[in-house]
Amino acid sequence: MSIKVALALNAEGTLLEHFGHTERFAIYELGANVPIPVQREIRQASAFCQREEKQSKLESVADLLADCRAVVCAAIGPCARQELSSANVEAFESAGGIEDAVRAISRQSFLARLERNTLPVTTVSKESYK
Repeated sequence: MSIKVALALNAEGTLLEHFGHTERFAIYELGANVPIPVQREIRQASAFCQREEKQSKLESVADLLADCRAVVCAAIGPCARQELSSANVEAFESAGGIEDAVRAISRQSFLARLERNTLPVTTVSKESYK
């Protein structure tokens, strides 16, 4: 079984971005048959924070990520977190670079929690998955 996880990329593609400011998501696949997370694609999104028609843009981003099990970003507001949760996509906040986030999601404890559907609804950091 494999799972997709979206990482919110900044403009340079090196750091995690605030969810509402993200225009690109790197989609990684991980699971029992994929021991190291593999980037499968980049998805373009429309940043919605502080823009007209905020709710419809948020819904579009949630639809874009509906096949992912989790999103890792630098920060996320309560409305966006709720919208993703409604689509059964868990949101995680983590400071730092993409490489740190990939290492965090590759830990067996992270994957096991995703597979058991026991993710916390509170903000977590990569240190939680050591």
